[in-house]
Amino acid sequence: MRNLCWLVLMVGCWSCGGSNDIPGDIIAPKKMQLVLTDILIADAVNNERVSKDTGFKVTDHNKAAMLQIFKNYKISKEEFQKSYDFYLSHPDLLKPIADSISATGTRMIGELNSDTTQKKIHGNHIRDTARQMGH
Repeated sequence: MRNLCWLVLMVGCWSCGGSNDIPGDIIAPKKMQLVLTDILIADAVNNERVSKDTGFKVTDHNKAAMLQIFKNYKISKEEFQKSYDFYLSHPDLLKPIADSISATGTRMIGELNSDTTQKKIHGNHIRDTARQMGH
């Protein structure tokens, strides 16, 4: 999965000519972006879990996560693979998808950092208020 992330980002950076026609049996760019984003998030979560639990089997959990993602988006593994291969062979179409995934990731990290900061501030406020009230 980690290789998938790097591959998407590397290919997305290449600028090559190609056809902008997307066949009907290929997942639409917006949907493909959502699917790939979910796959990358699942991979990151599973890799984080393995750092805390050495018995955690990342590969098994990544496969299960991908199957669940495919189910959520009502696509098959074969449809995803065919679409993924198509986009890899059309970097001009993959670039906006990769850019959008990158922007989404950056935004999510910013939100997580903001939420963490807000919870710390709010949590300290609650604790300080409780102390002032004698609890």
